[in-house]
Amino acid sequence: MQRVFLALSYLTTISNIPGLSIQDFINNNQLSSIARNETTNKLMLDLSNKNLTSLDGLQNIPHKRKFGFLNLSFNKIKKLPPGIFQGFHNLEYIDLSDNQLTELPEESFKNLPQLKILFLCNNKKLRKFSPDIFQGLVSLEKIGLSNEQLKKLNSDVFQDLTNPKIIVLIIN
Repeated sequence: MQRVFLALSYLTTISNIPGLSIQDFINNNQLSSIARNETTNKLMLDLSNKNLTSLDGLQNIPHKRKFGFLNLSFNKIKKLPPGIFQGFHNLEYIDLSDNQLTELPEESFKNLPQLKILFLCNNKKLRKFSPDIFQGLVSLEKIGLSNEQLKKLNSDVFQDLTNPKIIVLIIN
């Protein structure tokens, strides 16, 4: 077994599952803790469609370094607390699409050297973000920024990206 899908699950804790190389925590479950799994290279945490309004509890997740995938889409998140992704050094994918973000503070994605894909699409209240928002994201290849209400986009915002392959930017 290499994948386990926990959709519509009432599980609240996942303990060590021998032989499992990837764990997917998918839609509509009630997970509140994840125990360490020595056989897993990178964990995948899907907290989409949870009606989340705050990410304060994200900082309490154990073994942050083991996560490579984080889906926070289709929630009601309005802001990112400072240092919210601190400790998630191996994240390669973050999806914050379809939330209610209004702005992105300068250090929102700081210290994420492995981040390759970042989706921020359909945050219709997103009006601004720091010109240094992508600074230090040396692995970032794909950015989604469609359907935002950005009033101003500084031309220097993408200057530190060394690897961009796809930037989806549709400003309405």
